Amino acid sequence: KSNAAAIVLDGAGSQLLNASGTSALAGFASNTASGSFTIKNGKEFTTAGAFSNTGNMNIAAGSRFTAGSDGKAAYTQSAGATTVNGVLTAGSLSITGGTLSGSGTIDASVISSVAVAPGMSPGMLTINGDYTQTAEGSLLIELGGYSQGTGYDYLSINGDAALAGTLEILLYGGFAPADGSAFDILTADKIVGTFDMFITPDPAWIWGISYLDTDRDSDLDTVRVTANRETPGEVPEPATLLMLALGLLSLVGLGRRNGR
Repeated sequence: KSNAAAIVLDGAGSQLLNASGTSALAGFASNTASGSFTIKNGKEFTTAGAFSNTGNMNIAAGSRFTAGSDGKAAYTQSAGATTVNGVLTAGSLSITGGTLSGSGTIDASVISSVAVAPGMSPGMLTINGDYTQTAEGSLLIELGGYSQGTGYDYLSINGDAALAGTLEILLYGGFAPADGSAFDILTADKIVGTFDMFITPDPAWIWGISYLDTDRDSDLDTVRVTANRETPGEVPEPATLLMLALGLLSLVGLGRRNGR
């Protein structure tokens, strides 16, 4: 069964009934491009099996969406948006189109070839599973302060991370990092691969990216971004250069006279 309407289930006991008084969402397996499905205020919704999205899925804080009665069915998205501020549980989460964002928890391994944006400007997105970002994928991180997960976006992976694609840094709310600031924007049990492209904001900073083994177990586990203020040297005006040259010549001449 597919959804092409705007549906909001608000509250733990909320439901959508048909004329016979039974659930109109029994067999709900697909949210189409024109569909919008939101659960909030403690609503828990479970599908009968695998689920696909090409529209808008919104799992609000305190609510849970589960793919399959045992939470092990696949959740796929080829277009649209999935926003997770509550909990999304699935056997696997494959995102090949659209966006994935939010400050909630994903209980599934994630494969993404799209834009993943942790936080709600800013915030923390937790993945209880492995995370794979393909060459087409991107991770969008907003920096708005110095506290991980509240001042700046943070992707917490309780599993392994295989990285490729793009890391893009954005400044939020007029934030200007202090010289030498460091931001641990991603952690995982083990990191393999690196981002292929690093897109940074204001060129007045020199931005760096490093992959660290913070617990010293021989596995990389942290991606750290650093910001250093660049202070280019001023280029002297031509008149200033001429005065410097004349001064040097005078010193040379004085030295010769004193040496006689």
